[in-house]
Amino acid sequence: MDEVNRIQHLIDSEGFSDQLYMQDLEAQLLLTKALNFQEQLWKEKARDQNFVNGDRNTAYFHRVFKIRAATKSISFLQDGDNVITDPTEIEMHVLSYFQAIFSMDNNCALNTLVDETIPSLVTDADTHMLMRLPLSSEIKDVVFSLNGDGAPGPDGFGGHFYQTFWDIVGVNVVNSMQDFFLDGRLPSSITSQIISIEQRGFVRDCNISDCVILASEAINSLDKKQYGGNIALKVDISKAFDTLDWNFLVMVLRNFGFSPISINWIVEILKSALLSVLVNGKAIGVTPYFLI
Repeated sequence: MDEVNRIQHLIDSEGFSDQLYMQDLEAQLLLTKALNFQEQLWKEKARDQNFVNGDRNTAYFHRVFKIRAATKSISFLQDGDNVITDPTEIEMHVLSYFQAIFSMDNNCALNTLVDETIPSLVTDADTHMLMRLPLSSEIKDVVFSLNGDGAPGPDGFGGHFYQTFWDIVGVNVVNSMQDFFLDGRLPSSITSQIISIEQRGFVRDCNISDCVILASEAINSLDKKQYGGNIALKVDISKAFDTLDWNFLVMVLRNFGFSPISINWIVEILKSALLSVLVNGKAIGVTPYFLI
Protein backbone atom coordinates (compact mmCIF):
# COMPACT_ATOMS: atom_id res chain seq x y z
CA MET A 1 0.00 0.00 0.00
CA ASP A 2 2.91 2.35 0.78
CA GLU A 3 4.38 1.59 -2.65
CA VAL A 4 1.09 2.40 -4.37
CA ASN A 5 0.83 5.68 -2.49
CA ARG A 6 4.44 6.55 -3.36
CA ILE A 7 3.86 6.03 -7.08
CA GLN A 8 0.59 7.97 -6.92
CA HIS A 9 2.44 10.93 -5.40
CA LEU A 10 5.04 10.72 -8.18
CA ILE A 11 2.29 10.79 -10.80
CA ASP A 12 0.74 13.84 -9.12
CA SER A 13 4.07 15.68 -8.87
CA GLU A 14 5.91 14.65 -12.05
CA GLY A 15 2.98 13.96 -14.37
CA PHE A 16 1.84 10.81 -16.10
CA SER A 17 4.35 8.66 -18.03
CA ASP A 18 4.49 5.13 -19.43
CA GLN A 19 7.17 4.16 -16.91
CA LEU A 20 5.13 5.36 -13.94
CA TYR A 21 2.07 3.68 -15.41
CA MET A 22 3.87 0.31 -15.49
CA GLN A 23 5.15 0.82 -11.95
CA ASP A 24 1.68 1.72 -10.75
CA LEU A 25 0.19 -1.31 -12.50
CA GLU A 26 2.71 -3.67 -10.90
CA ALA A 27 2.17 -2.13 -7.47
CA GLN A 28 -1.61 -2.37 -7.82
CA LEU A 29 -1.34 -6.06 -8.76
CA LEU A 30 0.86 -6.80 -5.74
CA LEU A 31 -1.53 -4.90 -3.47
CA THR A 32 -4.53 -6.79 -4.84
CA LYS A 33 -2.75 -10.10 -4.28
CA ALA A 34 -1.89 -9.16 -0.69
CA LEU A 35 -5.47 -8.04 0.02
CA ASN A 36 -6.80 -11.32 -1.38
CA PHE A 37 -4.50 -13.24 0.97
CA GLN A 38 -5.68 -11.13 3.90
CA GLU A 39 -9.35 -11.58 2.97
CA GLN A 40 -8.94 -15.34 2.69
CA LEU A 41 -7.23 -15.45 6.11
CA TRP A 42 -10.07 -13.62 7.87
CA LYS A 43 -12.67 -15.60 5.93
CA GLU A 44 -11.16 -18.85 7.20
CA LYS A 45 -11.02 -17.51 10.76
CA ALA A 46 -14.63 -16.30 10.61
CA ARG A 47 -15.93 -19.59 9.23
CA ASP A 48 -14.04 -21.83 11.63
CA GLN A 49 -16.91 -22.25 14.12
CA ASN A 50 -19.51 -22.36 11.37
CA PHE A 51 -17.57 -25.10 9.59
CA VAL A 52 -17.31 -27.22 12.73
CA ASN A 53 -20.76 -26.63 14.24
CA GLY A 54 -22.79 -24.96 11.49
CA ASP A 55 -24.71 -28.00 10.23
CA ARG A 56 -24.94 -29.85 13.54
CA ASN A 57 -27.95 -29.69 15.84
CA THR A 58 -25.96 -27.91 18.54
CA ALA A 59 -26.57 -24.92 20.78
CA TYR A 60 -24.26 -22.91 18.51
CA PHE A 61 -26.43 -23.69 15.48
CA HIS A 62 -29.66 -22.66 17.25
CA ARG A 63 -28.08 -19.51 18.68
CA VAL A 64 -26.85 -18.37 15.24
CA PHE A 65 -30.25 -19.11 13.71
CA LYS A 66 -32.09 -17.11 16.38
CA ILE A 67 -29.71 -14.17 15.99
CA ARG A 68 -30.16 -14.12 12.23
CA ALA A 69 -33.94 -14.41 12.48
CA ALA A 70 -34.07 -11.56 15.02
CA THR A 71 -31.72 -9.18 13.24
CA LYS A 72 -32.92 -9.72 9.67
CA SER A 73 -36.67 -9.60 10.21
CA ILE A 74 -38.71 -6.62 8.96
CA SER A 75 -40.35 -5.05 12.02
CA PHE A 76 -41.75 -1.91 10.31
CA LEU A 77 -41.96 -0.18 6.94
CA GLN A 78 -42.47 3.49 6.12
CA ASP A 79 -44.90 4.25 3.31
CA GLY A 80 -44.70 8.00 2.85
CA ASP A 81 -45.75 9.50 6.18
CA ASN A 82 -47.38 6.25 7.29
CA VAL A 83 -45.41 3.73 9.39
CA ILE A 84 -46.58 0.12 9.01
CA THR A 85 -45.95 -2.14 12.02
CA ASP A 86 -48.61 -4.85 11.73
CA PRO A 87 -47.01 -8.06 10.27
CA THR A 88 -49.97 -8.77 8.00
CA GLU A 89 -50.01 -5.21 6.65
CA ILE A 90 -46.24 -5.41 6.05
CA GLU A 91 -46.74 -8.59 4.03
CA MET A 92 -49.53 -7.06 1.94
CA HIS A 93 -47.55 -3.87 1.35
CA VAL A 94 -44.52 -5.79 0.09
CA LEU A 95 -46.72 -8.02 -2.05
CA SER A 96 -48.55 -5.08 -3.63
CA TYR A 97 -45.21 -3.43 -4.45
CA PHE A 98 -43.98 -6.42 -6.44
CA GLN A 99 -47.41 -6.99 -8.00
CA ALA A 100 -47.21 -3.47 -9.41
CA ILE A 101 -43.87 -4.37 -11.01
CA PHE A 102 -44.57 -7.84 -12.38
CA SER A 103 -48.34 -7.63 -13.08
CA MET A 104 -48.77 -4.45 -15.04
CA ASP A 105 -51.62 -4.03 -17.51
CA ASN A 106 -51.21 -4.33 -21.26
CA ASN A 107 -50.82 -0.78 -22.54
CA CYS A 108 -49.54 -1.66 -26.02
CA ALA A 109 -51.39 0.06 -28.85
CA LEU A 110 -52.09 -1.76 -32.10
CA ASN A 111 -49.67 -0.81 -34.86
CA THR A 112 -48.03 -2.20 -37.99
CA LEU A 113 -44.44 -1.91 -36.71
CA VAL A 114 -43.96 -5.67 -36.28
CA ASP A 115 -45.30 -6.47 -39.74
CA GLU A 116 -43.08 -3.82 -41.30
CA THR A 117 -39.83 -4.71 -39.57
CA ILE A 118 -39.84 -8.46 -38.75
CA PRO A 119 -39.09 -10.74 -41.72
CA SER A 120 -40.06 -14.41 -41.98
CA LEU A 121 -36.78 -16.30 -41.45
CA VAL A 122 -37.81 -19.68 -40.00
CA THR A 123 -37.90 -22.31 -42.73
CA ASP A 124 -39.88 -25.53 -42.87
CA ALA A 125 -36.69 -27.45 -42.07
CA ASP A 126 -36.17 -25.30 -38.98
CA THR A 127 -39.75 -25.91 -37.87
CA HIS A 128 -39.36 -29.67 -38.34
CA MET A 129 -36.15 -29.64 -36.29
CA LEU A 130 -37.71 -27.60 -33.47
CA MET A 131 -40.80 -29.79 -33.23
CA ARG A 132 -38.97 -33.11 -33.40
CA LEU A 133 -39.36 -35.23 -30.27
CA PRO A 134 -36.02 -35.12 -28.38
CA LEU A 135 -34.19 -38.40 -28.04
CA SER A 136 -33.43 -39.85 -24.62
CA SER A 137 -29.72 -39.53 -25.36
CA GLU A 138 -30.14 -35.80 -26.09
CA ILE A 139 -32.02 -35.24 -22.83
CA LYS A 140 -29.34 -37.16 -20.93
CA ASP A 141 -26.60 -35.01 -22.51
CA VAL A 142 -28.40 -31.86 -21.34
CA VAL A 143 -28.78 -33.19 -17.79
CA PHE A 144 -25.11 -34.16 -17.59
CA SER A 145 -24.07 -30.74 -18.89
CA LEU A 146 -25.74 -29.07 -15.90
CA ASN A 147 -23.66 -27.61 -13.09
CA GLY A 148 -23.88 -30.34 -10.47
CA ASP A 149 -23.49 -27.82 -7.64
CA GLY A 150 -26.03 -25.34 -9.04
CA ALA A 151 -29.18 -24.18 -7.29
CA PRO A 152 -31.70 -27.01 -6.82
CA GLY A 153 -35.17 -27.03 -8.27
CA PRO A 154 -38.46 -26.92 -6.33
CA ASP A 155 -38.02 -30.62 -5.46
CA GLY A 156 -34.81 -29.79 -3.60
CA PHE A 157 -32.56 -31.87 -5.87
CA GLY A 158 -29.72 -30.30 -7.85
CA GLY A 159 -27.97 -31.42 -10.99
CA HIS A 160 -25.56 -33.66 -9.09
CA PHE A 161 -28.48 -35.80 -7.85
CA TYR A 162 -29.83 -36.47 -11.34
CA GLN A 163 -26.36 -37.16 -12.72
CA THR A 164 -25.47 -39.59 -9.93
CA PHE A 165 -28.77 -41.48 -9.88
CA TRP A 166 -29.56 -41.29 -13.58
CA ASP A 167 -29.97 -45.06 -13.77
CA ILE A 168 -32.89 -44.72 -11.34
CA VAL A 169 -34.57 -41.43 -12.29
CA GLY A 170 -33.48 -41.14 -15.93
CA VAL A 171 -36.59 -42.79 -17.36
CA ASN A 172 -38.90 -40.42 -15.47
CA VAL A 173 -36.90 -37.37 -16.55
CA VAL A 174 -36.97 -38.42 -20.20
CA ASN A 175 -40.71 -39.17 -20.08
CA SER A 176 -41.50 -35.79 -18.48
CA MET A 177 -39.52 -33.92 -21.12
CA GLN A 178 -41.06 -35.83 -24.01
CA ASP A 179 -44.54 -35.39 -22.55
CA PHE A 180 -44.11 -31.64 -22.84
CA PHE A 181 -43.34 -31.94 -26.56
CA LEU A 182 -46.38 -34.15 -27.04
CA ASP A 183 -48.87 -32.45 -24.73
CA GLY A 184 -47.56 -28.88 -24.59
CA ARG A 185 -48.35 -28.45 -20.88
CA LEU A 186 -46.10 -27.82 -17.89
CA PRO A 187 -46.95 -28.33 -14.20
CA SER A 188 -47.33 -25.07 -12.33
CA SER A 189 -44.01 -23.49 -11.21
CA ILE A 190 -41.88 -26.31 -12.67
CA THR A 191 -39.38 -23.68 -13.85
CA SER A 192 -38.99 -22.16 -10.35
CA GLN A 193 -35.45 -21.48 -9.13
CA ILE A 194 -33.80 -21.64 -12.50
CA ILE A 195 -30.82 -19.34 -11.91
CA SER A 196 -28.97 -17.48 -14.65
CA ILE A 197 -25.17 -17.28 -14.75
CA GLU A 198 -25.37 -13.54 -14.13
CA GLN A 199 -26.70 -14.04 -10.57
CA ARG A 200 -23.47 -14.14 -8.59
CA GLY A 201 -25.14 -15.46 -5.47
CA PHE A 202 -25.41 -18.84 -7.21
CA VAL A 203 -21.91 -18.92 -8.71
CA ARG A 204 -19.40 -21.23 -7.03
CA ASP A 205 -17.12 -19.38 -4.56
CA CYS A 206 -19.05 -16.11 -5.10
CA ASN A 207 -21.52 -14.26 -2.86
CA ILE A 208 -24.00 -11.49 -3.60
CA SER A 209 -22.10 -9.33 -1.11
CA ASP A 210 -19.03 -9.58 -3.37
CA CYS A 211 -20.80 -7.36 -5.90
CA VAL A 212 -21.35 -4.67 -3.26
CA ILE A 213 -17.70 -4.84 -2.18
CA LEU A 214 -16.43 -4.69 -5.76
CA ALA A 215 -18.66 -1.70 -6.54
CA SER A 216 -17.48 0.10 -3.39
CA GLU A 217 -13.82 -0.56 -4.19
CA ALA A 218 -14.32 0.64 -7.77
CA ILE A 219 -15.85 3.91 -6.56
CA ASN A 220 -13.01 4.43 -4.07
CA SER A 221 -10.43 4.00 -6.83
CA LEU A 222 -11.97 6.59 -9.16
CA ASP A 223 -9.74 9.37 -7.82
CA LYS A 224 -6.55 7.46 -8.72
CA LYS A 225 -4.65 8.31 -11.87
CA GLN A 226 -5.38 5.69 -14.51
CA TYR A 227 -4.31 5.39 -18.11
CA GLY A 228 -7.15 6.63 -20.29
CA GLY A 229 -9.11 8.15 -17.40
CA ASN A 230 -11.88 6.80 -15.16
CA ILE A 231 -15.64 6.69 -15.55
CA ALA A 232 -18.42 4.98 -13.59
CA LEU A 233 -21.79 4.06 -15.09
CA LYS A 234 -24.80 2.89 -13.08
CA VAL A 235 -26.97 0.97 -15.52
CA ASP A 236 -30.43 -0.02 -14.31
CA ILE A 237 -31.59 -3.00 -16.38
CA SER A 238 -34.05 -4.33 -13.84
CA LYS A 239 -37.53 -5.15 -15.09
CA ALA A 240 -36.25 -5.15 -18.69
CA PHE A 241 -37.73 -8.61 -19.35
CA ASP A 242 -40.48 -8.50 -16.75
CA THR A 243 -42.19 -5.59 -18.52
CA LEU A 244 -42.07 -7.23 -21.96
CA ASP A 245 -45.62 -7.62 -23.24
CA TRP A 246 -46.35 -11.26 -24.04
CA ASN A 247 -48.75 -10.39 -26.84
CA PHE A 248 -46.00 -8.40 -28.51
CA LEU A 249 -43.61 -11.35 -28.10
CA VAL A 250 -46.12 -13.69 -29.74
CA MET A 251 -46.54 -11.28 -32.68
CA VAL A 252 -42.78 -11.13 -33.21
CA LEU A 253 -42.41 -14.92 -33.09
CA ARG A 254 -45.32 -15.37 -35.50
CA ASN A 255 -43.79 -12.92 -37.99
CA PHE A 256 -40.43 -14.68 -37.79
CA GLY A 257 -42.24 -17.80 -38.98
CA PHE A 258 -42.36 -19.96 -35.86
CA SER A 259 -45.16 -22.52 -35.91
CA PRO A 260 -48.21 -22.06 -33.63
CA ILE A 261 -47.18 -25.15 -31.65
CA SER A 262 -43.70 -23.75 -30.97
CA ILE A 263 -45.19 -20.41 -29.93
CA ASN A 264 -47.61 -22.16 -27.58
CA TRP A 265 -44.66 -23.97 -25.98
CA ILE A 266 -42.99 -20.64 -25.24
CA VAL A 267 -46.20 -19.13 -23.86
CA GLU A 268 -46.70 -22.19 -21.66
CA ILE A 269 -43.18 -21.81 -20.24
CA LEU A 270 -43.80 -18.12 -19.53
CA LYS A 271 -47.08 -18.85 -17.76
CA SER A 272 -45.52 -21.62 -15.66
CA ALA A 273 -43.13 -19.16 -13.93
CA LEU A 274 -44.94 -18.02 -10.78
CA LEU A 275 -43.58 -15.59 -8.22
CA SER A 276 -43.86 -15.20 -4.49
CA VAL A 277 -42.08 -12.89 -2.06
CA LEU A 278 -40.29 -14.10 1.07
CA VAL A 279 -41.18 -11.81 3.99
CA ASN A 280 -39.71 -12.68 7.38
CA GLY A 281 -39.35 -16.32 6.40
CA LYS A 282 -42.89 -16.62 5.03
CA ALA A 283 -43.69 -16.96 1.33
CA ILE A 284 -46.34 -14.43 0.29
CA GLY A 285 -48.04 -14.57 -3.08
CA VAL A 286 -49.21 -17.04 -5.68
CA THR A 287 -46.83 -19.94 -4.97
CA PRO A 288 -44.27 -20.81 -2.27
CA TYR A 289 -41.78 -22.33 -4.69
CA PHE A 290 -40.15 -19.35 -6.36
CA LEU A 291 -38.65 -16.85 -3.93
CA ILE A 292 -37.28 -13.42 -4.86
